[in-house]
Amino acid sequence: DSLTGEFRELVGDAACMDFTDDSFLDEACDELVETINRLDSTKDDFAQPNNVARWGVSALIRFLKQPTTPPDFIDEILHALVTMSLQTRLAEKMVTKGMLPLVLNMLKLHQHNSTSGTTSIKLQWKLLMLLLLKVLARTNAVSRRKTISLVQDMALLPVFLDLLKDGRGAAKENAAGMLRNIFGAGERMSALPDVTTSEPFKSLYEAASALSACAGHRDFQTLIVRANGIRICLVQIMKVDINECVRDHVAIILRCLSGTEANQREIGSEGGVEAFLTLLETGSTGQRETSAAALNWLMEVEDNRCILAGDGGIPTLLKFIKTGTLLEPCLAVLDTGVDSQKTAAAHVLVAIASTDKVDAMAKAIPIMVKLFYRGSTAQKRLAVDVLSKLGRRKQFKQIILGSGIPEDVLALG
Repeated sequence: DSLTGEFRELVGDAACMDFTDDSFLDEACDELVETINRLDSTKDDFAQPNNVARWGVSALIRFLKQPTTPPDFIDEILHALVTMSLQTRLAEKMVTKGMLPLVLNMLKLHQHNSTSGTTSIKLQWKLLMLLLLKVLARTNAVSRRKTISLVQDMALLPVFLDLLKDGRGAAKENAAGMLRNIFGAGERMSALPDVTTSEPFKSLYEAASALSACAGHRDFQTLIVRANGIRICLVQIMKVDINECVRDHVAIILRCLSGTEANQREIGSEGGVEAFLTLLETGSTGQRETSAAALNWLMEVEDNRCILAGDGGIPTLLKFIKTGTLLEPCLAVLDTGVDSQKTAAAHVLVAIASTDKVDAMAKAIPIMVKLFYRGSTAQKRLAVDVLSKLGRRKQFKQIILGSGIPEDVLALG
């Protein structure tokens, strides 16, 4: 959650809100965390002079329900409610007092009136209501479930996805953040990849993080693929000037989607192997770990293995095996993964074992011996490949033979 919407309401549209500028990032995050922690820890109600928050949650909700409440006063109420919702106890009270159906009904009314040519709610109200829903959905699981249920019952998903497509100002950012928090995009997932293509950073970040959260759910993965999500994500991950926070989420999306053969082939044919190799070489620590995991899956497809070998992938893999970056995930998968994961990890080790500079691979020998005796036919063949390549080195050969592998097996590789 980028929290920029909350930041905007707490301290205004300050320069340090520009999270794309690294010089402002630490300052912005520290100030925001400090403010939210202070608000969440205090047990006193807000009591600033002339601040409507001093009237409390129940009174403000009553004012919102009254049709005679002046527009300027509604502005103040919504601003106050957003700030108050950052206190967990007040957010829970808002949900108990019926804030969710009230705000959702106001948004639905706005959509109805805007299609008939009139506008009864200002754009600013809409932004604040979306932000309020985003914060409440993040508060706890009960709030999320209630929000999802109400959104579905009131048929509001098309409204939020229209905002993703045509919203003004921070509407796209707040709508994407809210959808990410409730994980309720369902069949309308197709609007999220569109936002990741050309929007300002804040909207792009929220959409990418929403997709990465949804990509972790198997039911949503097919919907993302149908919406051309693989191609869009690969274009984004290879952009030189993309913000690293967005790149983190895009890499996670592709890693989640790489679990099926069809997706593995599409990712490979669209340049995914090269993209993850580049990220493995130049990315952050988290990006390297994500890339190593994705390459494990992509190596299940023979075409992708050819791409890796032909694109200079082995030297790249070798560089990181020395630091354990790639070897450790492979060994973990071989030890505890399901059959398809073990096969993919074994393919990566075959590629790594094709070089002589593999001093760290001694720790892989016991697992490969286990795979040789207990694995499937394909896994046994891969284990023989790895062990025979390692057996060409004296220090490895003695370890392998001492593990009970016949010497004639080493000659098969």
